[in-house]
Amino acid sequence: TGGFAKQGTVTVSLSAILTALGITDATTLGRTDLVIESDLLLTDGSTVPSAAIVNTGLFAAGAFFPAHQLNYYAEVTANFVPEATTSLASGLALKESAKDTLFVTYDQDLLNTPTIAYSNAAITGAGVVKVADDEFYEIITVTAASTFTGNVTATVTLGEADTFGPVLVQDAKTQTIKVDNTAPQVASSSTGGIVGKGQLATITLNFNEKMSAKSANAIKITIDDPNDGIKDVDITDSAFPATMTLAANGLSASYVFLVEEITAGSAVHGPLTLTYTGGTDEAGNAVAGGITSVSLLLDVAIPPAPTFNVLPVDYDQGTQIKWSVTQTDGGSGGSVEGTVYFVAVTTGSAAPTAVTFDQDANAIWTMATGVTNQGAGQFTTNSSGASGTVYSPFTATGTFDFYAVFVGSTGNVSAIEATPQANVTGVVM
Repeated sequence: TGGFAKQGTVTVSLSAILTALGITDATTLGRTDLVIESDLLLTDGSTVPSAAIVNTGLFAAGAFFPAHQLNYYAEVTANFVPEATTSLASGLALKESAKDTLFVTYDQDLLNTPTIAYSNAAITGAGVVKVADDEFYEIITVTAASTFTGNVTATVTLGEADTFGPVLVQDAKTQTIKVDNTAPQVASSSTGGIVGKGQLATITLNFNEKMSAKSANAIKITIDDPNDGIKDVDITDSAFPATMTLAANGLSASYVFLVEEITAGSAVHGPLTLTYTGGTDEAGNAVAGGITSVSLLLDVAIPPAPTFNVLPVDYDQGTQIKWSVTQTDGGSGGSVEGTVYFVAVTTGSAAPTAVTFDQDANAIWTMATGVTNQGAGQFTTNSSGASGTVYSPFTATGTFDFYAVFVGSTGNVSAIEATPQANVTGVVM
């Protein structure tokens, strides 16, 4: 190839050269014993054939030698053996009676069809099929009613190739096949336990192994309100039961449920019924024993007022009040975690008539006619309904009644009671 100066490569086996020269011992060859001759292409375009060149030593000159090199060497046989590459059509774990296809390709053409063997009788092959001289496959099946779970090794051997004369046999190539006949299990689940109207509940199921991402195997959830006060996630709805979202790692599924009342005030306090259908692992095994429902309480019960405990010692009298609060659910099972809001009035004054909350969750108290708000504040309770010891800033002077309401995490607000929740005497600047 090329323009004026033609270039090319000629390959000939060393054994052919030795035979042609009658040399039986290659170790007797010296560097100058083998010479390459060729025609010369002159700059004027004419050609001088090699047979017309009188001084053959020209071919050993530095001007020609770089282009006329004879390289010969011995290769390691292993470098020429046919090399197999294997893969599976699905690559997923297989359960009993399931099928997959094992593909085998080679880096060169074979003279024969290779052999494939399996390390466990749980896998059987239908016979190796030739697609091309370098491409083969076998359909594999997990034995019907097999209870085996584990890895099976497919070993590909005996592929032969003609490599410049000698027939070389491949090295064994293995492929791991996962067999799974064990049902997945729910390792843990959560709903948050309690939810209020207008709120979101995240329902999560965690599994001990990867679950199938196929739409046909999706986990469906039905959420039913026995009191029919909120919109159900119901199988009778054309859009439901809802499909739970499978995590990217396949180990959990979740659904976010919005509590919507059918009409304003229609929600009724009580447990919701959660049921699940579907769900298999990657091999197609259904969840062991099905998926057990986890409790979720619709909390719309009005909580009782908080109970104050005023602690009269170890505080900076005149600047703060040391106290604590205990909140109960009144037997409803509703939320006891939330915020306590209080307001002070001069002892004997009428109770506030109402309380509302702004967008920043600050209380706005409506005082009875002629009654002055002497100070207000707030603090929180934990999931056990306890506030712990609280030091509330308070600088008014006198003796005061304290009224309070509790706003639970589900949004329910206790009523303002006629009797104050606390009385503090002698708060002096």
